[in-house]
Amino acid sequence: MLFRSSRWVSGEAAREDAHHLRAASDAIVIGSGTAAADDPSLTVRHGVAGARPPLRVLVDGRGRVAADGRLFDGAAPTLVATTHAASSAAGESWRRAGAEVVEFEGRDGRVDLTALFAFLGKRDVQSALLEGGPTLAWAAVEADLVDRVVVYLAPSLIGGAGAPTALGGTGFAPITAARRLVVDGVERIGEDVRVEAHVHRDR
Repeated sequence: MLFRSSRWVSGEAAREDAHHLRAASDAIVIGSGTAAADDPSLTVRHGVAGARPPLRVLVDGRGRVAADGRLFDGAAPTLVATTHAASSAAGESWRRAGAEVVEFEGRDGRVDLTALFAFLGKRDVQSALLEGGPTLAWAAVEADLVDRVVVYLAPSLIGGAGAPTALGGTGFAPITAARRLVVDGVERIGEDVRVEAHVHRDR
């Protein structure tokens, strides 16, 4: 799982390392907010040669993302996970752009991530890299779907009351309910620091 707050906060070496994470994954999952804000291609680049392109999974329960972005450029297979809250026109536009569209149950236009990950598992997706923003990240953590976390720390102070955090949602309260992580490694990557941890499930 990769949390990122901006495309350009981390340095070149960290971005290349993240592409190695992509190359080692069967699927890359993002939400509609990240797709709309960044228009990512979710392909493997930055000097990682010969990698099989992972399945690009867009979680868009309401049909917010237009089918004219780089997710629909044909460079890698794309699957859109949506709900009945998305219009039929949105679904049809995604299909015309070459994407596979799968409707899942969901409340308030939000895709049931447990059902989505079970579906991906049946499709032989053994590892999924979550590159979404705080809303999708929180939904995955809350549903206990996260096994591993990789964080890149850039030597920059940004902050501010309106700055996004790694996890959105309501958070865990009290503090004893928090998901505990076990740090597996800390490494200098260029000018940044890479922290890798796994979720401690013996709670």
